[in-house]
Amino acid sequence: MTPAGSLRPWTFVTLNGLLYCTGIRVSEALALRIANGDLDDGLLIIRHAKFHKSPAVQLHPGVREQLTAYAERRRQYRHRLGSRGGLFVNEWRRPCSYPVVVAACPARGPSGGARPSRAPPA
Repeated sequence: MTPAGSLRPWTFVTLNGLLYCTGIRVSEALALRIANGDLDDGLLIIRHAKFHKSPAVQLHPGVREQLTAYAERRRQYRHRLGSRGGLFVNEWRRPCSYPVVVAACPARGPSGGARPSRAPPA
């Protein structure tokens, strides 16, 4: 993923892993703020969830490690980690946009991105 040597590949790997492991929606993940997570306790509060709820998601220890590593990478790239800032940012230090994320991520849907095989002709 381009640009090489940027934070963008780390952003998309971490974002995809979070989506896969927690089952949250893309829009919910993009709305996450650094203040929404307590990585020490492995808890993530989802703001702006469906039906105006704010569920708490318990994170698997591996997911917690990846989010911690992503936060460290952000520091290395000099992306501020203020509590009100977006968790997932682009190379211009702005929150990732939904259309860009959906275009860059594998297809999601009821089949989990897998395409049904075509039946052989009879």
